[in-house]
Amino acid sequence: MEKDLPLQLDREILGQLATEQLVDMIIEQAIAIVQLKSRVIELELFMLKIGLLKSNFTTGLCDLELY
Repeated sequence: MEKDLPLQLDREILGQLATEQLVDMIIEQAIAIVQLKSRVIELELFMLKIGLLKSNFTTGLCDLELY
């Protein structure tokens, strides 16, 4: 993921880009945002499972499977 780090862009640099380049950048960023949102949801679900697993261990009810 580190290989996809964005370039430092400021207003002056962006102002020099063609409209097509700007549209491409916006589309790439939108795709990245969707992927990141999906990953956040996965991690939140995993954390929830871990929390449930911990609470089940303390109550003696542990039949939750993690994958």
